[in-house]
Amino acid sequence: MSADNAILIFMSLGLAAVFLGLVIGMDKEDADQIIENITGLTPGGKRAAKIQKLNDMTQLADQAIKARDMGERMPPPLQRY
Repeated sequence: MSADNAILIFMSLGLAAVFLGLVIGMDKEDADQIIENITGLTPGGKRAAKIQKLNDMTQLADQAIKARDMGERMPPPLQRY
């Protein structure tokens, strides 16, 4: 067995283990969420996601401006885009 074959077998087994771990540890809500995310990859879904992201960023900027006007400092958001 060459080194290339050994690496290929090792990677295949590792990926299979990760896949099985995901499938075994997944409940119905997780599966529904994955399916919903995959179906959201249509052009309309991408456009809606971009608009939602822009709205979220605009809302965050508005909150920061209001906080600055009141003399407060806004903490950074936990999820950044």
